[in-house]
Formats: sequence, C-alpha cells, structure tokens
Amino acid sequence: MKETKFLSVKVSIELIKVKFVHKKSFLMLLLIFILVVPGIAKADKSWNTPISSNAFKVDFQFQLVNGTIINLDSYSGKPIILDWAASWCPICKSNQKNMKLLYPKYSDYVNFLSISYGSSGDNLAAVKKMQQDGHYLWDFGLDINKVSNTYGTTNGYVWIIDSSLNLVKSFNYTIVTRGQMEEVLKTLVTLPTTSQIPTTSQTGNTTTTNPTSNPLSQSSSLFGDLISNPLFLAFGAAIS
Repeated sequence: MKETKFLSVKVSIELIKVKFVHKKSFLMLLLIFILVVPGIAKADKSWNTPISSNAFKVDFQFQLVNGTIINLDSYSGKPIILDWAASWCPICKSNQKNMKLLYPKYSDYVNFLSISYGSSGDNLAAVKKMQQDGHYLWDFGLDINKVSNTYGTTNGYVWIIDSSLNLVKSFNYTIVTRGQMEEVLKTLVTLPTTSQIPTTSQTGNTTTTNPTSNPLSQSSSLFGDLISNPLFLAFGAAIS
C-alpha cells in the first residue's frame, strides 16, 4: 500500500515536471514570437515596399552641381525618379545606367534626378564627375542638409514619386532594372501610342507615315535588363 502511494506521488511529481517543461517551452516560443517575428516583418517591409500615395509626401532642399540650391517641389507636376547615390557606389552606377535606358522614352513625361545622399562623403565636384562619367542628361545634386538621414535612405535607394510629391515606390539598396522602374511609371504616366507618334519617310514626291518598330532597340533594352540583374553580375564575377 505504501509502495503504491509512493509510486502515485512520484508519478504526480513527474507529471508536474512535464507540465512545467511544456509551459516553459510555450513561454519561450511566445517570447521568440513577440521579439523576433516583428523584426523579421519590419526587415521584409523595408525592401521594395510600395507605399500608399498619401502616406509619405516628400520635399526637401538640395544643391545642384552648378551650385544652385533648390527644392524638390521645383520638379512637381511630373512624376520623379529619384536615385539616392554616392560617387563610389556600384549599385548606384547600375541604377543610373538603367535610368539612362528609360530616359529617351520618358524624359518628356518624367523628371529624372540623382542626389548624393548626405553621408556619402561626396562634394559637388565628385557629384559632377559622376554625372559626366555616365554622360547623363538629367540633374545631379548633393544632399547638403542630410535629409536622407531623416528619411532613412542611403546610397542604392531609388524612389519613384508622383507629380504631387507623394512617394509611390521605394526600392531599397538594390539594383533596379529598367523593367521594374517602367512598371511603376506606367501607373503614373500615359505615353502616346505608337500610332500617335508618326514617322515620316519621303520617296520622291510621295510622303508616307508609318508606325516604327526597332528590333535593335528592343534587343538593347533586353540586354540592359540582363546586365543589371544581380544574379548575372554575381555569375560574371565568379567566372572572371
């Protein structure tokens, strides 16, 4: 009888231990969920996140390479592709090359802009050289007031802003392809169709107007998207 009672007490103690271990494990998992999961969600949200057009209106002052101090609202009225850059940043150079592929098609409808972020270490001379080296036709400037710190941006960020200065899309520290930029621009601007942009060819006294399609330019754009792909760049570095 005493042995049975002893075994019963022992089993009860073991059950209490099991319950305690389970409870402790549950509390540990709950703690991990509370502390870790929000951090993961926040990290995921920071990459290539679409932002509601009314959630984040931007305007700030910066200095153009010619020395003029100007506000971003000087570019309102058209959507803006804003490249947060640094003269030493390889990701920025790739993004600027991809912007250059879009420039001929969208320059009449979109403002292109590259600004060296506040903590880049660049001066106006370095920013001007960055523009000249790439033969870029859009404005380059310097974040003289370090507003990039306020907005939480750095080199390798690309913003697409609507005509009222609302941030529509942020690509964060990544190579952005021509196709990715254009996908967002298509939601902000409507380009004339091919049939609305006639090209005139003249033969003798007869003038004819036909839509154009240039396969060479299409091949060039596909190649541009390919060489800007991070996986392609990594593969090239591995075999070189």
